[in-house]
Amino acid sequence: MSFKKYVYLMLFATLIFYLSLFMVLTFFEPSNAGWQGFALFYISLGLSLIGTLTLIGLLVRVFFSRETLVVKDVLISLRQGILFTVLIIVALILKGLDLLMWWNILLLIGALTLLEIFLMSYKSRNNL
Repeated sequence: MSFKKYVYLMLFATLIFYLSLFMVLTFFEPSNAGWQGFALFYISLGLSLIGTLTLIGLLVRVFFSRETLVVKDVLISLRQGILFTVLIIVALILKGLDLLMWWNILLLIGALTLLEIFLMSYKSRNNL
């Protein structure tokens, strides 16, 4: 798959996920939704955020670093988009449960940072 096709496919999928998020927000009432409504909300929000953050990260990487392979940029931006999405979704879930405290966010950021460092060192050891 070419880089241009990948970007178009990711953009199309992200728009579909935003449409599903809009539908969840329109058709479900939070007081009557139950856990299924919240699960649909968090899944559609998570998938749309992954697409958005991945595309933004990929465009920034391609624009500022023209020396590396585009495949590496795609993998790095996808991985970091997923990690940022996990941070946002977990923070929203903690806020919904009234458990969001500053030390929870610091612990989550620290854990995700350690995971990113591990994944960077693991990839560099395997020469991928």
